Amino acid sequence: MILVSDTKYPLAKAYKVASYILELLQPHCERIHIAGSIRRMQPQVKDIEIVCEPKKQIVKRDLLGNETYETAKEFTQALTTITQQKVKGDTTGRYMQVITSSKNCPGIVLDLFMPKPEDYWRQYAIRTGSAEYAHYVIAAAWSRKGWVGINGDLYKRSECQSKMVSGKRVYTIPSPSLRAQRSKLTVPPVWRSEGEFFTWLDLPYMDPEHRIVSISNEAL
Repeated sequence: MILVSDTKYPLAKAYKVASYILELLQPHCERIHIAGSIRRMQPQVKDIEIVCEPKKQIVKRDLLGNETYETAKEFTQALTTITQQKVKGDTTGRYMQVITSSKNCPGIVLDLFMPKPEDYWRQYAIRTGSAEYAHYVIAAAWSRKGWVGINGDLYKRSECQSKMVSGKRVYTIPSPSLRAQRSKLTVPPVWRSEGEFFTWLDLPYMDPEHRIVSISNEAL
């Protein structure tokens, strides 16, 4: 069992480590940003959250010219140099968590989010947080527009199936399978910036350090 530390570090120290990781990975990414509590400039930081789009390399080309891609090995190699222990995922997926080898912030965790290119700015906004802001402001806004999040992706609620589970409505992708249905479902726009994503949500842009929501006991 891998134990992840709950230790918190001063913002300045955590930012220094995050900046080093960003500088290390940046040459091997199409784009990369620091998110989470560091971007929100919280005085104490428990983990480092980075959103990035790693560069891809061709690993196979068939007789019809169709190409198969995977994350560039240089990205994986660079990440390995600051990894003390892998906790979850790998560079082929959308999420990876590692315990870093940082000496400035011993044991600090790196949460690495690698969204689909077309979903980059939505994920950047979500991963900036806070968790309450992402849920009660951002997710609530796309829900008002008729969208629902399923397995990390957005779908039109009217095109999904739903059922009640323990008193809560749960939405699922229409049968027979996600792969077969995806080409028929309405997809969100491709946002070109975080600001454009906020505009689509009909929300005023909020500076990261102010993305805080106070939740009363009655709302929980």
